[in-house]
Amino acid sequence: MKINGGRCRIRALGGSRRARWWRRMAQKKYLQAKLTQFLREDRIQLWKPPYTDENKEGGLALKDLAKKYSDRLECCENEVEKIIEEIRCKAIERGTGNENYKTTGIATIEVFLPPRLRKDRKNLLETRLHITGRELRSKAVRDGFRKHHSLNTHEQKMVWSNPLLWAPPRRPQKNC
Repeated sequence: MKINGGRCRIRALGGSRRARWWRRMAQKKYLQAKLTQFLREDRIQLWKPPYTDENKEGGLALKDLAKKYSDRLECCENEVEKIIEEIRCKAIERGTGNENYKTTGIATIEVFLPPRLRKDRKNLLETRLHITGRELRSKAVRDGFRKHHSLNTHEQKMVWSNPLLWAPPRRPQKNC
């Protein structure tokens, strides 16, 4: 039954664009989590040969891996290969950051800003790890977050892997 050029049928099956986007993102995160689990179970290290060559490019063994896991997940092989490549690139990026920290003592921290203040999903901040929270907050403001965002050091809330490090003091509410 086509009404208005098929719009009703599409709306009934797919919902809004935003809903389809959320479902696609949820499916991608699910596949990424399952693939990460499979890689850990099989003790596969994507940043090492035969999955990565000396130029940090993906090897031919990734296609075999994608075939194996796509059969297990009953999913499209191309999609699985793309997600495995994303996982591999992220692992190489982390490994490079770890090597950089070992040689220079400077770590790269991903800073996530609230949606109302951010243009990018995450911002990178390079710093030594032997500093106080106050120094880290002022460094974040000094290193450019302030010019893009209206963020002062007294307004920042810091969360480190879920535990709260520092939050701005709450103003007492007046009961009338």
